[in-house]
Amino acid sequence: IEPDAVERLVRDGPARIHDARRVDAQGAGTFDTVVTNLACLRERGIPFCLVAVVTPQTARDLGAVVRTLYEQQPGFITLVPELHAEWSEQAITDLRLGSADVNELWMGEFRRGRVLCIEPLHGKILTHIYEGIPCPERCTLAGRAFAVAPSGRLYACAQIIGEDIRDDLVIGTVDTGLDRQRLADLQRQKDRVEEICQPCALRTRCQSHCGCRHLALTGDLGHITSIL
Repeated sequence: IEPDAVERLVRDGPARIHDARRVDAQGAGTFDTVVTNLACLRERGIPFCLVAVVTPQTARDLGAVVRTLYEQQPGFITLVPELHAEWSEQAITDLRLGSADVNELWMGEFRRGRVLCIEPLHGKILTHIYEGIPCPERCTLAGRAFAVAPSGRLYACAQIIGEDIRDDLVIGTVDTGLDRQRLADLQRQKDRVEEICQPCALRTRCQSHCGCRHLALTGDLGHITSIL
């Protein structure tokens, strides 16, 4: 591919993708505004990280998206799948292809001496080295912290709050304190996934322990899908 064609791909692809989903109050795309604001951060020496939400519609273009993020010189890039979306088998195939493009990009930059942390890529490398996700990094509900909703109700994680309408996920209030029995019950619900995933060879390297992902995909802490 000619250099100018690559430049058009990088500019037009990610800009088009971003502006289709991230608009201002007037409905206009915000890609150019974001790029300008990031340039201001770089000029002032202010470090920043970037998060990109990956959808079934953008999965195949992941390589072009990440290259655009690379150009902004972030300290860290996180790629987060849109768990509430409908991930068909074709979308999963597109994600595999897009991820392969990201891998090639990362390895190319690594060989040039530029190492940039991209999650979940780095996490997968580390789980290979450590032969699994270290216990301190595995999800335990309210293991290190819990979240407070505007209503004053307590939840085991900020991602669980949602619209703050699930009474079955509440683990106390700021007035009554933490209900440890309720928390233990939720943890037992979540641990059902560990039993389901027990025979899998990749169990220790998978983030199947994340209850928030199961809630997003199935509405149940202890139910894992083939998509995840």
